[in-house]
Amino acid sequence: MIVSQELEYTHNQLASPEKMSRATNLLVQIAKFGKNKKAIKVLYFEKLLNFIRVLSLYIICKNEFKNTFSDVNFVKQHGEHRIIKSLIDLLFHIDILENKNGKPEFNKKYDKLLSNNKKLLVDLFEQKNIGRQKLNKIFTDFLFVRDLIDKYSHSEYEFRYVKKNKHKWEQMIDDGTLNYEIRLAETLYELSRWKFPEKLKAPFDEDYYTESGRNAFKNFTRYKFIDVFTKIV
Repeated sequence: MIVSQELEYTHNQLASPEKMSRATNLLVQIAKFGKNKKAIKVLYFEKLLNFIRVLSLYIICKNEFKNTFSDVNFVKQHGEHRIIKSLIDLLFHIDILENKNGKPEFNKKYDKLLSNNKKLLVDLFEQKNIGRQKLNKIFTDFLFVRDLIDKYSHSEYEFRYVKKNKHKWEQMIDDGTLNYEIRLAETLYELSRWKFPEKLKAPFDEDYYTESGRNAFKNFTRYKFIDVFTKIV
């Protein structure tokens, strides 16, 4: 019998984010300069990480969470709220929060980004025209991934923020190579609608989640099953 917990990724609350070894990080940096599909996927995941960071900053801004994570009264009232716990855990693992003496504190880099870019965050998620202002890389990566989502959803859409290797990115969308990865970003983007403590209604129909489930199994879960079967054997 397979124990469901063995298929889940577990970690300690307030744990330090996992870091790649220097050797692995070097290989990733080298891989990004390749022109094959695997190299492009590596580049995509690097941009997806910043996409998730911008999404997280917007959720913090929208829900006015910036000063609440270290608030004793807030923690007492909502500390066991499943979504809040998961959000805080996520923020640790993408470096937005740091563990200082057992309490969460904002990383100075992202604290500054959040303080200086509240209007930009709103404009990004309301898809307003942001003009030609010079943007931090975290925001250009966000726009890049959103460009891919729009292209995936509407084949006639013309890229606005994907500047290099447009044909390559289009080809990978057309042949399904980035199907799972873009669906993941599209699903995550919908989290921007969440307003604490309300529940977020499912934004897609049942077929969307069925297909996403198939892709998740193909790209991730089946490898966990292999690990479990190997342990059983």
